[in-house]
Amino acid sequence: MQPNSRWPSWSLSEFLNLVELRSQCWCFVDMAPSGGFNIPHNEAVLFYAALEGTVRILGTGFGALDVQPGEIVMVLSGDAHAVRCHAGKATRVA
Repeated sequence: MQPNSRWPSWSLSEFLNLVELRSQCWCFVDMAPSGGFNIPHNEAVLFYAALEGTVRILGTGFGALDVQPGEIVMVLSGDAHAVRCHAGKATRVA
């Protein structure tokens, strides 16, 4: 993701030092080329990282986010959102 003037220029470690994490849950998902899932509104902070391929996240208030291998996206808002394996597939939040 390209730097954007509306986002702070903190490093990941600086940001994480500001966040108080109370629990952790890890999940690795191996999706089929047309796979995906929806996350309902919640109060969790979610981290997504692509290990290979492209992942599209939609519904977070920033439009569609395409996550490439090695990139990490944090969803801090708790908004319902959808995650799809292939960026060319239709993505909607249920």
